Amino acid sequence: MRAGTRRSANRARWRRLVVLTVALTAGPGLALPPERDDMPSRRFGQLPTPYVMPLLRNRIIERADLGRHDWRSHADENDGLVYTCAAGFLDIDHLRDAADWTGHLYRLLRREIDRGATTLDAAGSDGSTRLSLRWRRPVATEAGLDNERVASMASQLVWWMLTWHEVLTWLGQETLPPVSERASAFSYEDGVSHLVGLQVAQRALRRPEPWDVAVTRELDTTLTELGAVDRDSTFAALERVRDRWWNSHRAWPSNGFVMRRHLDSGLDGPISGWQVDGLPACDGAPARPWTLDVLTTPGWQVQAWLTSDWGPLRERLAWPAGAGADAQQMRIELPAGMRAVLDTISAQVLRELGPNADRPTDPAAAGSAPR
Repeated sequence: MRAGTRRSANRARWRRLVVLTVALTAGPGLALPPERDDMPSRRFGQLPTPYVMPLLRNRIIERADLGRHDWRSHADENDGLVYTCAAGFLDIDHLRDAADWTGHLYRLLRREIDRGATTLDAAGSDGSTRLSLRWRRPVATEAGLDNERVASMASQLVWWMLTWHEVLTWLGQETLPPVSERASAFSYEDGVSHLVGLQVAQRALRRPEPWDVAVTRELDTTLTELGAVDRDSTFAALERVRDRWWNSHRAWPSNGFVMRRHLDSGLDGPISGWQVDGLPACDGAPARPWTLDVLTTPGWQVQAWLTSDWGPLRERLAWPAGAGADAQQMRIELPAGMRAVLDTISAQVLRELGPNADRPTDPAAAGSAPR
């Protein structure tokens, strides 16, 4: 064996020994997201529809199909759309992204807090966005912040980053120009998929295992708890909301293809996924609500901002007063700035897609299939 190869092998063995030693001594609450600081690689989600374009069916899966979570290459994953009795439709791509970003941001926050730092500047989940964060330690003798609270802080920040990505998508940001992605902005499975991903991440961060193993196990457990149905039942749920939540006379990238948008931010109360009534596999299971802590960390003062380049988006949003902007950038403080932006987006959605586009059922149709 060459000297350089031997040294690399020795370093790898020492790294594994250090990780194992920490795992055996740190006790409950240990978090082991991937060791390097590289950001999670992006996945591409689904529309909550049975097809994307004519003859191009959507990926519909069930819990047994999930495969092994894979932070970097996604090679062992099988992702797609699944219906759950307690949370409605879930996009597993979005769910995994939310979990991985929570693990990534947790690692960054944990390191900076342990160093005694009081600020963090990091890339956001959207390529044009930066996250800026600062905090003040309590005057009391508490020297650090326990893992549970750091995980909570990370998940809250990821919620706002992913919500911000939906804002940019609605405004016309394009992954593959000139193809519009507005049909996918705030689609009715996005927000709850993110919330479930945050829950999976917080559970995974408590496990003394490598990240991919922990997320694989917690994803399976969580979908079981939420009542994930089989593939045929997911198709049946999609058919029950045909021409109510999605328009069978349209296709992607038409903005009217997805007729209803889930715009709840968590600032005004718990968030629940939209359920489809009358699905035999669910038999009237109640909806599961999620409540956001909205960056409340007892004893700590936390401030956070998201900053994005305007790019081609400047003319597409009447930027709310006080949300923060200059000639080059959009800047919002969390969560107050997000509330103002989402109010503006909501008005645009209702104007373009109809007065009830932000709810699952028209008031006059109360008691009909979807709710």
